[in-house]
Amino acid sequence: MIGERASSVAVGTALTLAISGVLVTGLLLGSASLLDLQEERAADDQVSDIGSDAVNYLHSFDRLNETGDRVNATAAPNYPDRIVDSYNYNLHLEDGSTSTTLRVHVPTLNLEREYRIDLDTEVRNSTVSGASFEANLCGNDGELALGGCEQ
Repeated sequence: MIGERASSVAVGTALTLAISGVLVTGLLLGSASLLDLQEERAADDQVSDIGSDAVNYLHSFDRLNETGDRVNATAAPNYPDRIVDSYNYNLHLEDGSTSTTLRVHVPTLNLEREYRIDLDTEVRNSTVSGASFEANLCGNDGELALGGCEQ
């Protein structure tokens, strides 16, 4: 009788530990996927904020250019060097046949936001990294660009 009781305590303890281990592993895996989802959501929000802000600069320069004066203007906002403190990103400005497109792209996350912009000012196709973003109205050339005016 004493031997049976001792083995049932050991078996019960082993089962309790095994079940606890499975539950803890499940919680860890679930929290890891939750953290990945939160990181993706934060990255998407950051890309959206940067893209919307850059579009506002381009619209402001377009309105400034419509005054008829040949003006050179530069906006160099302080965007973060990386998205979610880990991922490099870039901005690409492209003049299409019907509208201009600004793309904010995070290659590592395979994340891209695209903004179609109606502008009256000519646009020079240009790409800059997020850390060195600079929007320019190049009055001498009469165009909008990213990363500086050509001399």
